[in-house]
Amino acid sequence: MIGAPLDTITLLHHAEHIANIPEKRIRRYEVPFAAAAGSGWRMAEEYSTGNPVLSSLEEGYFATIVEEFLGTGRGVCGVIGGADSILVDAGSITALAVNWLESRFSAT
Repeated sequence: MIGAPLDTITLLHHAEHIANIPEKRIRRYEVPFAAAAGSGWRMAEEYSTGNPVLSSLEEGYFATIVEEFLGTGRGVCGVIGGADSILVDAGSITALAVNWLESRFSAT
């Protein structure tokens, strides 16, 4: 990430999606759908990405996860073109984020 705040790493929405945690916020809406018989409206749903996936999570918790990841030494911080930047391995930070969520909010 170049010049972006730590709480804006959108890859962590993927971790929210795959984490086995209950009561995720789900957004439901109608979308136009094309089919051989013509187009029509169908319901679609996705996990909410505009707010934390759980109501019990505080805004900005992505930054906490990124800071914990960087604290393990598995990421690189530096400056690119005058902007504070980080470089992280997508698979590693996703795994840490899933574990972070499940260890705090798992149903089991």
